Amino acid sequence: MWKKKNNSENSDEILQQIDSLNKTVQELKSQVEDLQIARLYNQHLDRDPTQQEIENWKKELNSNISILEIRDKIANSLEANSKQKLNKTITQKISKTILDEHEFFLNPDDWVCVDTYANAVLYEQEETTLLKKLLKKDMNVINIGANIGYFTLLAARQVGPQGKVFAFEPFPKTVELLQKNIDANGYSNVEVIPMAVSSKSGIAKLSTGGSSLHNIISSREIKEMTVIEIPQTSIDDFVSKKQIKIDFMIIDAEGSEPFILDGMKNTLENNPNLAIMIEFNPYTLDLAGSSAVEFLKIISNNEYLIYLIDETTQKVTPITVQQLEQDIEPPQVANLLLSKTQLMDI
Repeated sequence: MWKKKNNSENSDEILQQIDSLNKTVQELKSQVEDLQIARLYNQHLDRDPTQQEIENWKKELNSNISILEIRDKIANSLEANSKQKLNKTITQKISKTILDEHEFFLNPDDWVCVDTYANAVLYEQEETTLLKKLLKKDMNVINIGANIGYFTLLAARQVGPQGKVFAFEPFPKTVELLQKNIDANGYSNVEVIPMAVSSKSGIAKLSTGGSSLHNIISSREIKEMTVIEIPQTSIDDFVSKKQIKIDFMIIDAEGSEPFILDGMKNTLENNPNLAIMIEFNPYTLDLAGSSAVEFLKIISNNEYLIYLIDETTQKVTPITVQQLEQDIEPPQVANLLLSKTQLMDI
């Protein structure tokens, strides 16, 4: 015969369920911390951490030290500095490389850049494959954060002589290399714009001093970096002056992405089929004075379909803002494809 449970029994069951949920949450939190620490070791020390190292860092996390502070400790550790000196010695004499059948001149003093490009068998493989599918003849493409021009030259080849690529790069030394690489590969359909891009035109302060791959516009003072003033524009101002349509954008701007998107409202409205490949990096977003929340809010407000370019699975799959909020935490980075229409050939 069915017997109604008394309040005490109900209360015990609820407490047991809460206890079980708390244990599950703690287990998931522990797994995320393990992954974050492992990624930092692979990124800065080129190895996996030992179990003891993981436990030591997790103790620090439990004492209210953030994962970003741990990142800085690992990045500035004696082991990391020794590795950097060794890499610099190995790579400092390399000044040229071949990638995707393009010749690239490099700055031999920028060992991070040399190590990134010269030692890469395949650079940004999934992004490269995707761009070769999406970029068509006669398109107009904007590349923000062009650096030495890997994606700029790829786009120039794909769109052909009747297409056009506008390559934005603000750091003067890198601009010289970018133009040199364009000329060396014989492209006449690329225009280099030596400016930063943001929400409005004016003057910006660029922090430099490390690798050219990590120059950043930030309101904060960053140790061991020098600040220089550079011109900046918004995409709306640039497109309005040029009187052009834009078909595709490639954006890797070290945390300035929300400001760039904020300064291209008219461009988005006037180019409804515009697709964007963009980096989502919560760490640099915070460093540049924005946030992951603001970045995702802008994407959501513009009603973009979002695709994750997954280097691990080598697939391009739909993903939601909610999933990005949950899955991508510092120091993790995600490369995204944004489109107003569903893309069938990816």
